[in-house]
Amino acid sequence: MRKINAYRHKLNTMIIKIIQTTVFIFTILLCTKMTSRGQMNNFVVNKVAVEENGLVGFLHLPKVQRKLPGVIVIGGSEGGVFRAEQVSDSLASKGYVCLSLAYFKIGTLPKVLEEIPLEYFKQGIDYLKARAEVAKGRIGLIGTSKGAEAVLLLSSYYPDLSVAVVANVPSHVVWQSVSFTEPKSSCLFHSCRTVKPRERAESQTFMRAD
Repeated sequence: MRKINAYRHKLNTMIIKIIQTTVFIFTILLCTKMTSRGQMNNFVVNKVAVEENGLVGFLHLPKVQRKLPGVIVIGGSEGGVFRAEQVSDSLASKGYVCLSLAYFKIGTLPKVLEEIPLEYFKQGIDYLKARAEVAKGRIGLIGTSKGAEAVLLLSSYYPDLSVAVVANVPSHVVWQSVSFTEPKSSCLFHSCRTVKPRERAESQTFMRAD
């Protein structure tokens, strides 16, 4: 039984890596196609590290003298911020102020994708909204794979914070974390811990991988 479980774990890990690579390539191609339509300029982009109030990521600022739409880009189960950076670089060169936001497996953030607070992502939205370079009321969210789950969940809890949501390879439900140990949700609305037990149970529902 242990050998079977070990084999299943290796197989699941391999499948996840294949999906991550495929999704990443698709996202880059999609963003390139979207931003290449029309006669859009390729702006020079300044990239600034963001490490404040618990946030970890990069701010991608096009060099242009006007307010621009803002986009928060969230990667998937690979963790870190590299793939979100690649998408943000592409979008920023076409005139979007982007925040590539990490949420686990980097710096002081959680080591595994498990019960990530939705409030963390909201904090990222608030940070981008407060930037002088971002046009008022023009914030979008882009998430890939596990990040797609997060942006859909985020927009359902905070529907007034964004005007557009792009979910690349999403799911209609929140699945469990990819640690394959004790089943826990990937994301969690931590404020639900202050509500009634029944409401809390409903708000924390997720799909088990088995």
